[in-house]
Amino acid sequence: MPFLCAVVTFVVMICHPVLILFRYRPNRNEAWTWIRNDLASHLFLLFIFPFALGIFLRNAHLRAVTQKLVTPGDPIAWALLGAIELLVAWFVYVDVANSDRFIPPHQLADDSTCMRATSFHSSKLKEIGEYEGTDARTIEERSIKVTTAQEGYRDITRVLFDTNKNLIPGNASITLYSEILFTLISVWFAFLYFWYVGVLLWAQHLGGYTPPADQVDDMVLVCCLLLFFFPARLYTEWYLGFFSLKVFRTYPGFWLLLLLAAFALVLLLFVVKAGLTVAALAGIEAVFVAAAGFVGWWKPEWLRAVGRWFANAQTQWIVALGVLTLLFLLGVTAATQHPPQPPQSELSKPKPR
Repeated sequence: MPFLCAVVTFVVMICHPVLILFRYRPNRNEAWTWIRNDLASHLFLLFIFPFALGIFLRNAHLRAVTQKLVTPGDPIAWALLGAIELLVAWFVYVDVANSDRFIPPHQLADDSTCMRATSFHSSKLKEIGEYEGTDARTIEERSIKVTTAQEGYRDITRVLFDTNKNLIPGNASITLYSEILFTLISVWFAFLYFWYVGVLLWAQHLGGYTPPADQVDDMVLVCCLLLFFFPARLYTEWYLGFFSLKVFRTYPGFWLLLLLAAFALVLLLFVVKAGLTVAALAGIEAVFVAAAGFVGWWKPEWLRAVGRWFANAQTQWIVALGVLTLLFLLGVTAATQHPPQPPQSELSKPKPR
């Protein structure tokens, strides 16, 4: 059942890049450019998210956990968990309604506007990339060029929102609606997961519930997988924003969500006893994130060089990266597989002498 759910999720998620290919049917090269550079919607949702969902369903015993919530403090637990979910939902809403964010050209319904935005974005990226290749340039000069490109791009794409003040515009391409749908699916799962982790920890410490080793490993592993969304999203926004993340300077919600997710992982590692493989994976991910943050502060041009490699890489290299990610996740899943346990009724029976 978990494997089937993961496969079905992959099949559903692959509809988004297919729709982008259909949207750019006169020019498939542009379609592949946007597909391979939208890591949040493709590398994460296609290869990582289905695995996270399948692993979660593999050992999530929601009924067994909630039955242990019988202490007098349970209403406080449920209220606290609900408040956290509402807080996260608010920040997700702020993210969707953020007027400063950039949208991909293929989300514009009008073909001529779509191609004009695509051409403008491509030419400005090339111009900024060539500009950064000259060492004599100053940070102020680069900032002016990036700001000019961003304002020009917004002038073209603002038509998506000017004619309709609703949260979901009525004059958008089908790719916008598909992205909203798949984003809602992933957000719903993230809500379910973190709510379940909160219930699990509460039941363990106040309800006397002892989670099995396979359940603990799966919860930590799913958290590690979900954290990959954040660097993928940063890259997507960096590419859309003309090699700049200025939009995130006025949006603290993203960073707060990242801190909450990282706190959940640290809490799991310190409160529960995860297996060696999963604990090592979580430690490696934590070191990688810390190293990336330090490099971004010390030598930001190194991260920009990595990002430009992704931006200019051929499609087959990105596909190869996705396949390697898939093989890695298969290996991790196999390494964390526990031997099957007999049903609880079997455990309660006395052993024959």
